Amino acid sequence: MGDKTVATAQKVKSYLQTNPEFAPAYMDQAEFLKDEAVVTQLTPLANMAEQLTRDLNDTVMLAGSEAIYNALLYYGQVREAYAKGIPTAKPVYEDLSQRFSKRRKGNMSL
Repeated sequence: MGDKTVATAQKVKSYLQTNPEFAPAYMDQAEFLKDEAVVTQLTPLANMAEQLTRDLNDTVMLAGSEAIYNALLYYGQVREAYAKGIPTAKPVYEDLSQRFSKRRKGNMSL
């Protein structure tokens, strides 16, 4: 529920308590009051959970960006060592070169 919808339900609750004569006979007032209470109580928790999720996603994105940056630095050193004929670089280069194969710009798979 959006903020305006929550506010509307809270406003109706208030009117239902002060002007119950307008409640339709087929309206389950007890159920409405329970539902409104749940929304009122859980909305702040849901908002905090949404913010936490956004913060976690931001952190994962930043850490991932930094990790791949450093992985590329390492791969660059291995590639350079391989090009210079350093024997221990060959198996590392052959393994990593599959992961860092050049593709169309912006499409690097790991």
